[in-house]
Amino acid sequence: MADEELSEEERIQAAYDDHECEFCGEMLPDPGPSFLKHLDESDTCRYLWLRHRPLVQEEAGGS
Repeated sequence: MADEELSEEERIQAAYDDHECEFCGEMLPDPGPSFLKHLDESDTCRYLWLRHRPLVQEEAGGS
């Protein structure tokens, strides 16, 4: 019941708090453009993301 009592602003802030780089834990304002900009600026995270990406696509393909 406590979740239903959150204001619109609190719900937006909670969603904002949930976005973080899965490789370094840095908090990002959104999962899209900010994440891509973060990858652009962080060689380590970009390397890990590129290595991880084919594995995700294989699992999603399922054939």
